[in-house]
Amino acid sequence: MVSKHGFSVVINSPDTANFNPTLKIEDIMGTWYNKKDVTISYKLLPLTSNGELPLQFDDTVEYRSANSPVTSKRSSIMGVDTLDFLGYHAGQEGTPAWAVTFFEKTLFTPAGLDIYARGPTKLPEDLVINIKNGLQAIGGPVAQLAEQLFEVPHSH
Repeated sequence: MVSKHGFSVVINSPDTANFNPTLKIEDIMGTWYNKKDVTISYKLLPLTSNGELPLQFDDTVEYRSANSPVTSKRSSIMGVDTLDFLGYHAGQEGTPAWAVTFFEKTLFTPAGLDIYARGPTKLPEDLVINIKNGLQAIGGPVAQLAEQLFEVPHSH
């Protein structure tokens, strides 16, 4: 799929075996309706002794509640994630860097999808639409989750 701005979008099913991007992605998380200014910092953990998946990351999630002033201290959560990257673009020559992850239900969160963007500006609307369309084309639970995606507000 190519957007009107020329952004190419390729989305993989969660069971894709050979999709292994090396990324450090920070910016938005699409699961907390009552939060804003969400940032996620990932640090890749060493691969298993045989070098196979799953990729695991130390992560730090920081955020403010939706009603907090921009000057308030952000809350922080640290953990280890196993992410399933469905698609990404590393960004080059004026094109935004983005990634889509699928995550399973845990004790603390429902299953979901996140679209991440690297940089201070939001992704172009037509690119987000193409990503959502690619996710919906997979069908099943991924398509259902794609319908629930929303933008997290950011203070500037």
